[in-house]
Amino acid sequence: MATIQKWPARRYKDVLTPVLHTRFTSASLQILACCYALALVTARLDSRWAVFQITRTLLIYISAICIMIVRVAGLHTGARTSNRQLQAYWQMFTSRDTFWTFVFYTLSSFIYGSVYTWTNSDSGLEWIDEGKPYEPRRLNERKILVLALFSMFPIYQACVHIISDTPHVKFPMVIAGPSDKEKKAAVKSVWKQLTDSFPVMVQNALLNAGCATLCGTIIYYSILRSFAWGWTFSFMEVVYSLRKSQAATPPLDFPLVMDIFPRFLWNAFLLGLLWEVTNNIFSSRMAEEPLKNDQPITEYANDPNGILLLGLKSKKEPAYTAFWELAIITLRFDARRKTVYTEDNRKGGSTWSQILALCLAEINAVSGRIDNVLNPPKPSKPVPTPTDQIKTLPRLSTKPLADGDVFAPAPEIGFGDLANKKMKQLGSFPGAATPLKAPTQKLLTYAESKFSDRQKAQMSSMGVEGGFKKVSSDFLQRRQWKQWKWSPSAIFSETFANRAAVIACGTPFSRANIVVYAATALAELIARSTTEDEYGVVQKDVAPIVRAITKAIKSVDDLLLKNLQPHWTDVDFKEDDRSKVEEVNEMRIGLKAALRKILGAYEAFLGGSVVGLNPNEVKAARAAASEGRAMIEK
Repeated sequence: MATIQKWPARRYKDVLTPVLHTRFTSASLQILACCYALALVTARLDSRWAVFQITRTLLIYISAICIMIVRVAGLHTGARTSNRQLQAYWQMFTSRDTFWTFVFYTLSSFIYGSVYTWTNSDSGLEWIDEGKPYEPRRLNERKILVLALFSMFPIYQACVHIISDTPHVKFPMVIAGPSDKEKKAAVKSVWKQLTDSFPVMVQNALLNAGCATLCGTIIYYSILRSFAWGWTFSFMEVVYSLRKSQAATPPLDFPLVMDIFPRFLWNAFLLGLLWEVTNNIFSSRMAEEPLKNDQPITEYANDPNGILLLGLKSKKEPAYTAFWELAIITLRFDARRKTVYTEDNRKGGSTWSQILALCLAEINAVSGRIDNVLNPPKPSKPVPTPTDQIKTLPRLSTKPLADGDVFAPAPEIGFGDLANKKMKQLGSFPGAATPLKAPTQKLLTYAESKFSDRQKAQMSSMGVEGGFKKVSSDFLQRRQWKQWKWSPSAIFSETFANRAAVIACGTPFSRANIVVYAATALAELIARSTTEDEYGVVQKDVAPIVRAITKAIKSVDDLLLKNLQPHWTDVDFKEDDRSKVEEVNEMRIGLKAALRKILGAYEAFLGGSVVGLNPNEVKAARAAASEGRAMIEK
């Protein structure tokens, strides 16, 4: 068996970082080309220098780089999961990255707005309106309005960035099966993805620009106008020696609004499109396979498998890439896959044993999370400690001893004390007469007769909590919300899909990709071991792998189909929604494909004692592996 050569320890992050730097550089160059195209669109066509827009291109490129900095700071590969959207929004808006998101979006908008105002000197956007020769100089409100709109637009776009979870880079699922080469050939280039999604980006940019321009104009004239005018005038008064008689806010100039609105709408659309293209290119580059020169990124390290194991043990973002690389190695690279079977002289165990432990930990975590939620451990009762009790003589009376004047006259009994005493007497004796008068009692009896036995049972069992739930549920499912195609339940309700994703995939970020990568890697290593494992190190571990994947699939199926009940706030829940949990269904399909791969490879050995599975376990595994796509295609 192979012996591992001792080399200085390196982290998986040290191998991954240069690859990410290369992708960042490639994305930057592609964005620079887009910035040049945008500079040509915004340039004046009557100028002989229209093609040579170097300065404008570089300034727009700096504006785009601000967005790339935001993406790098908030990069995460697992989908964000939470029981309700309001909880996720609170976590996102209170994080440290949110502050920098607003800062860099504002900086990007400021740079682009400065380019627009500086390069359009004849558009009437100077600070001072010189007017006619015989008129005094005045403060130009056009400049104030444009800067106010360029200040509010990035705030709106930053909120969209956070709410839509733009920092999420979605990795593709790698599922075990014979069609991996076809999937590899079907991977689109960055430019192909950009051209395919360009209509959607144009639509989003136009929608965001329209909403931001309309809302910004309303906010400016209703709230910010007097403050912005007064603050700007107090500063420009000193610089340009303006008259104090002009300090008052001028009346509303409707032609000014009609002039600025379409011009800013066009520039906001171009800026929003630049942001959309930047985010799309960055996500496409960062979601590329972990390969370098068509080889795994750890291939050129001194100890490739050792560095990969460190990545698999990582608790943060590098773990997603490491498990993805492991799955790709087991699928495509035969020479590298064979080293997993032969490397045994490694600290902490052989390469196979460590990969097995790490992959099984992720697969078992699925059933573990489900069991912890559906069958929580009962809290242990505290063991009472014996204490020495002092025995005293029994008391003949339970009333406290009087310490006042025993010969004083008794105090008068008030109406409240008398009523309280009477009610206690009525409640203490079963046959006591009702304290209500006859007409009142008849009215209550008549009202009770109008309710059916079922309604009485519902009202008696509802209580205060049930009443609150009913009122809230009625509010969330009003017809008006459906007519407006919006409902507050989308934010406040705990939908079935959200709860299932939190339980099965983990929180605050889903680990569904890691689970599928781990199952795929184990399935491929087991399937290829029949011809490549010369020492038989894999055979003894087939049974626990099959049991773990079978248990995970059964736990997910039981969770979706019967164990998880809809929350009372999920007023739009339908039984068909049980089969529409996308994140969980993708993980379920990957697990089933891996199990089918294992059972197909060891089909000839399942009946005997070679694998270590009894007939019931084999039957359960085959049942779990069947109908891999039934639920998601339903």
